Amino acid sequence: DNLEKLQPDRLKLGDIDNFYRCRDVIEKLKRCMGEKECSKDNDNKNLEEDLFPFDVVLDDVAGNSFIENLHAPANDPSIKRITYFRTPTQDMALGLQPSKVALEEGRIDDKK
Repeated sequence: DNLEKLQPDRLKLGDIDNFYRCRDVIEKLKRCMGEKECSKDNDNKNLEEDLFPFDVVLDDVAGNSFIENLHAPANDPSIKRITYFRTPTQDMALGLQPSKVALEEGRIDDKK
């Protein structure tokens, strides 16, 4: 909703390129959600081919997100989970102190 709500502001600011890019994303999202039917575009290409399949990438450094596994208790073959250690910068963005190791190694800015 917010993406679409800000469209008039993009036009007022003269941000025409972003207006059209956002409009295309909004239209595709509406079709994915079933709000609009897939139709033929100017190239007579079925828009459904452009929409599916699609990937959702969720990078949650706080670890507070949840995606339901419809195959539970078995693993969902469509979900790929990658765990990682937060960088010192990510820790600080979350309001956490950098780890002792990061401080000792001088890696507070992730560049070393």
